[in-house]
This record gives sequence, structure tokens and C-alpha cells, in this order.
Amino acid sequence: MAAAVFEDRVGPVAVAVTGVATSASVSSPPRARRARVRGERAGTTRTSGVDGASRRLARHGDGRHGRPRPAAGCPQAPAIEVAGARRSGKAARMDDLARLLRDQDGVVARRQLLSLPGTDRTVVARLVRRRELVEVLRGVYVEHTGPPSWQQRAWAAVLWAWPAALADQSAWRAFEGPGRRGRDVERVHVVVERDRRLIAPRGLVVHRRSGFGDQVLWNLRPPRVRLEEAVLDVALGAPDELGTIAALADAAGGRRTTAARLRATLDSRPWVPRRALIGSVLDDVEAGSCSVLEREYLARVERAHGLPVGR
Repeated sequence: MAAAVFEDRVGPVAVAVTGVATSASVSSPPRARRARVRGERAGTTRTSGVDGASRRLARHGDGRHGRPRPAAGCPQAPAIEVAGARRSGKAARMDDLARLLRDQDGVVARRQLLSLPGTDRTVVARLVRRRELVEVLRGVYVEHTGPPSWQQRAWAAVLWAWPAALADQSAWRAFEGPGRRGRDVERVHVVVERDRRLIAPRGLVVHRRSGFGDQVLWNLRPPRVRLEEAVLDVALGAPDELGTIAALADAAGGRRTTAARLRATLDSRPWVPRRALIGSVLDDVEAGSCSVLEREYLARVERAHGLPVGR
């Protein structure tokens, strides 16, 4: 009788733990009977005890983190997969950033950083806080903490004023390379559209020109106006006549362009100050004068005294 009372009280729990089936004479608690009846009506059998808890954990998770437990034999599979995805995304972002810095001589703009996949303002702020990127102009960064080179300053100026391109002496120096020191290196000249209004920071000179995009070689790094445009800008901006002659003779004498190309560029401009002087200098350069001294000899000695043309 005692054993029967014990089975009557524990009922289905004893069945789940011991695996012993109860007889028809042993009654179950009312709650268990109602659950079993509902399960039979639904066409399923309600499982209680350890088996039910295991199935609930496998289906709904452990309840503490809201995710299922890993399957047996691979306890950390979900965590490894998520971590690998995060590493792949971060590695891809760093690869894109490294490629961008390599293409732009270590200079990058804030808008370019925010356009990278997985990069937001928090990531940019962390890079700046760690001194991995240092701001040289507003919204433009360099990848080191030392003084920027001239090439990096040129890139920073173009990215700051974008869409823009190097112009005047800066464009000419970019064509010649870093070895030439006869150009203005203290300031960087950039050209933008005429209707833009930019307050240039110290060390930058902003030129405005309508339709400047047709004069720019966008495939070069950094973008710059054509050499003939830059040479004419330098010649027109010279303080005196000798400076104008020097600029035109230097460009043609360096064999980077020709007097014919300079003349074509001059003719394409509707209004040019000192057009007659520049035209006569180009005539002399085309005749063989490759320096200020040769041109002055040709104008003040040979022609002035009617001497025969030198060979």
C-alpha cells in the first residue's frame, strides 16, 4: 500500500527517471492527466522530466543568452563562425583602407573613410585617437605623425577642396617630380569651379575657373591640370616680362611640351593679358631660343643690329 501511495504521488516523474511503466490501476495527479489528455487530442505525446527539458533547450536555448546551445561534438561552432565573420569584415575594411592610403601617398579624406564598408564615425574617431591617422587639414588625414611631404600636402589640398585639381606651379611641379626645387613649395595651388566659395587655409591658394574639369587629367595622382595650362598660368602670373619669358622657355626647353602646344592652349583662351608678348616669345622659342639669355640676345642684339641669324 505504501509503494502504491508513493507511485501515486510521484506519478510521471518516476516514470521519466526510472523508465518503469505504471499500471492502469495507479492513478496520476489531476494536472498530469489533463496534460496527457491535451497531448492525445493534439495527436502528440507530452514529454516531461529530463527529456522535455532537453528538447526545450535544443529548440529555444538555455534562456540566459537567447540562443540555442551548440550541438554535441561541436560546442563552440556558433561562436567560432561569428568571430570569423567579424575578422573577415575587419580584415576587408583594413585592406580597403591600406589600398586607399597606398594610392594616395598616405593621405585620406574623412568622406572616403566613411564610404568604406563597416566604417562609421566611431571607427574614424578611434583611428584618430590612437594616432593612426593625424588630421592635416579639416577632414583630411595622413597616416603618420611627422611632417607631411610635398606630395602629401598636394594630396591633402586636392582632397580638402574636392572636386579640385592641382594648378599653376603646383601642377607644374607634380609633372616634374619631387626632385625639382625651382617651383613654389611653400604654397599648394588648386583649381575649383568658379561658383564655389572656399576659405583657403594657410598654405593653400584656390583658383576659380569655369569648366576646369575639361582641363584636368583625372587619371593622374594627384589630379592636375594639363602641363600647357599650368605653364601659361605661371607665365601670366609672373611679376615681370623676364619671368614670363623664363617660364615659357623653361617649359619648351625641358622637352615636356612644345611651343605649338602652348600656342594652341593660348588660342583656346578667350581673354589673356599680354597675349602679344607671349605670342612673340613662343615664336622665338619655336625658332630655337630655350632660355632667357638666348631670347634676349635674339631680340636685343641679333635683330636690333641686323646680324645674320645664328646657327
